[in-house]
Amino acid sequence: MVFGTLERQRVANPLDKARPNQQAKGRGVPQIISEYAAVRSLLSTQTPTLDSKKLLVESWRGVPWKEASEKHWLEGPLSVREVDELFDRWLPVRRFSVFQRGKVRPIDDMKENHLNQAFSSGEKIDLHALDHTIWCLQAVTRFCIHGGHMDFCLSDGNRLKGVVHPSWLNLDPRLLTTAFDLESAYKQLALHPDEYDCTVVTLRNPETKQPACFLMRTLPFGSTASVLHFNRMARLIWRLGLELNLWWGNYFDDYPCISHHGQVSSTKACVEGLFQLVGFKFAQEKLAPFQQRLKCWELL
Repeated sequence: MVFGTLERQRVANPLDKARPNQQAKGRGVPQIISEYAAVRSLLSTQTPTLDSKKLLVESWRGVPWKEASEKHWLEGPLSVREVDELFDRWLPVRRFSVFQRGKVRPIDDMKENHLNQAFSSGEKIDLHALDHTIWCLQAVTRFCIHGGHMDFCLSDGNRLKGVVHPSWLNLDPRLLTTAFDLESAYKQLALHPDEYDCTVVTLRNPETKQPACFLMRTLPFGSTASVLHFNRMARLIWRLGLELNLWWGNYFDDYPCISHHGQVSSTKACVEGLFQLVGFKFAQEKLAPFQQRLKCWELL
């Protein structure tokens, strides 16, 4: 869902109460569509500001056409009249593009059409930053070197205690790391068909000067709700990995993973098998070998 109130699911940190945007409190998408009818005419005619000719070409001829014809993330192009025939009322979304790490990244502006104001949640995702991975490295290294007893105090006051297996003392405490990156992140999660009418991507054809519309099939990049939904799913994958005794963390679509140098092959196979079982793809071309140093840009 990209609008409405998401009740607490006991997945993340609870808020005192759901905190919808005060400007949208008590309003749903039908009200927004009706109150901001002017947005539709504005988005249907306005041309996005583009920084270069290459960005213009990619924003019109490149990215949306690939997403519609090859990846099936979008359906279209459709004329305004065709969209009118599909929905009684619909809300356009203006798409703009930015250069990021040498490629064009499309962003759907859910703030401009006020859709972000119609979503609230009773939870807040807590992100695993770099300190989470460093703590894991420190804890494992300590037991590899010193052995002895494990004694952790949990946040609820309970303690986990156990004896470290003596075989760890006979192994070289050399730990290696890499990061698994989910491919296309939000685009691996489907958008509910009931919300196709409020996420119509609208672009202006620079040749005909007419608007072209695309129906969105996946979570939009630019929606407040998408951030929460994606991170909840990403956190689920991380939690399943813990049941497989993986030493790893999760930060948005990145999974920094630690392995003892003697277990690299089995660790890699375990992570790949988990992604395959849950039906998520990771970027094979971005996967670096397990090594002592790791570049994970999102964590820097």
